[in-house]
Amino acid sequence: MKKILSISLVLTMVLSLVAMLGITVSAANGLEKSYADAKDGDVLYNVLFNQTEGVYVPKLFAAASADVANGFKVTVADDGKSVTFEQGVAGRAYWGAPIEGLTVGEGKAYTIEAEVDFASNNSGIYFTSGPLDGTDLTKEYSYQKMIGIYGKLTGSIMLAGDKHIGKYICDGAAYKSWYHTDSTITSESDVYKNTAKKVVVVIKDYSIYVYVDGYFFDMATFPPYAEYDNLGFSVYQYNKGAKVTVKNVVVKKGAALLSTTTFPTAKDSWTENTNPADPAYQLNKTYDAAKDGEKLLDLKMNSTSGVFAPGWTYKLNVDDEKTSFTADSLTITNDGTKNAAWYGGIINGLTVGEGKTYTFQYSVKCTNSYCGGLFFNAPATEHWVTGGRLAVCGVYGNFNDTTADLQLKMGLNGGNHTGFAYDDVAYPTKVTPLVDADGFTDVRVVVNGYDYSVYVMDASKEYKLVSTVDLDASVYKNCTNLAFYAYVYNAKNSMTVKNVSLYKGDLFNPAPVVPDPTPTPNPGTGDAGLILAVVALISLAGVKVAKKER
Repeated sequence: MKKILSISLVLTMVLSLVAMLGITVSAANGLEKSYADAKDGDVLYNVLFNQTEGVYVPKLFAAASADVANGFKVTVADDGKSVTFEQGVAGRAYWGAPIEGLTVGEGKAYTIEAEVDFASNNSGIYFTSGPLDGTDLTKEYSYQKMIGIYGKLTGSIMLAGDKHIGKYICDGAAYKSWYHTDSTITSESDVYKNTAKKVVVVIKDYSIYVYVDGYFFDMATFPPYAEYDNLGFSVYQYNKGAKVTVKNVVVKKGAALLSTTTFPTAKDSWTENTNPADPAYQLNKTYDAAKDGEKLLDLKMNSTSGVFAPGWTYKLNVDDEKTSFTADSLTITNDGTKNAAWYGGIINGLTVGEGKTYTFQYSVKCTNSYCGGLFFNAPATEHWVTGGRLAVCGVYGNFNDTTADLQLKMGLNGGNHTGFAYDDVAYPTKVTPLVDADGFTDVRVVVNGYDYSVYVMDASKEYKLVSTVDLDASVYKNCTNLAFYAYVYNAKNSMTVKNVSLYKGDLFNPAPVVPDPTPTPNPGTGDAGLILAVVALISLAGVKVAKKER
């Protein structure tokens, strides 16, 4: 008995010493409840910033350089609930981690509360994460897929994820004021001047909603997060001398705040799909389950959920009054100043590569020479990063007007593949495009492995081959997600695309039908062979073969 009492006394003394010295007891760094066991409103995790083991172990990552990493100062409060960052050298730096055991995605809802104090435009907080496996702090690129908010909380913020476009206010070209929902808040208001803000973020399925000091800011819907589907918490800084404090970060289950929010009713060209399970927003069949020639998807240009949820990847000098998105079409119009705009998205679940063949079919109308392009692949992240577009392939120019100085070229990020510029592509020498009464021309793009071909409907009402580019995997780099992007560049140009459909296989060369090797005779007749032959003839008579010229 004395020995037991002695051990207990020693243990008590050790724990007291640990508490006195502020030493982290990592075993306590766990979830309050699992997602499955919690009810809506329950606390799942109180974020601790001073832990070295457990569900959340923050660290510095994705620093722009060794100098930035060395100049980045982190000060954590004794209780672990508050952390302050100071930037010694200008450059990108992130600090944080995923929260193990909590994932985002279909059917999941979280509310994250945080007290944040930052006044620099180049600061942000992020709420999703992938694994932080990099050992070299300057070569960890997990940040490229993280989603959060970014900006200056004493004035304006934008939804981050490479400056993602918000549904209501953010346009991606400039920051938007977070206090726009209340006209009584001016730059002289105390609530505006105060750099310390209460930020609440609701993540529901693939949408994120942001509130600042109780005012709704904006929301955006993102594509499935792929391997970056951990809930996380990270802080971003850039400016030399910037100082950020974050404290009292709490993660709760549920999205109750959404039911009490009155969302803005300002001009909004999006039509939100409120039912992600709507078959119109899913693949008709998986690639493997579909037969050659079967339609996989009709692409909805205003969808915010499903396998294709398009948005602005890059947007400058776009005339918003003349730009529109409906289920069946999109129109992008330049405002008269030369610059680029990319709109579209990846088609989740489908990839470009050996053994994969697709046909895109759509109608397109252009104005002016070298008006715009339509591209069919994208990087691993929906939100492109510097250099990512260098491997994006498609067709660019003016599809309709053969009197224009420049017609079509086989595109590579707005440029062209070597040997496939305007003067190298036989358009309109071999093809005189058929333009309907509304100014549209029908186009097909066949993606066969890494090669792709462009066909245009000509005056004979047949698709004629314009050009084929033979490529290999090295050209695509990490851009092997099947996608659909519209691109407009030059001043005063406008492009409309409508009725975009995607098929499995090459519609010009359908795969041969392989007969069932073991047909089952009709038990009711002895003429099973004759019946099968008649059925085969009827089937062959119904096959429609699209014409093709090379």
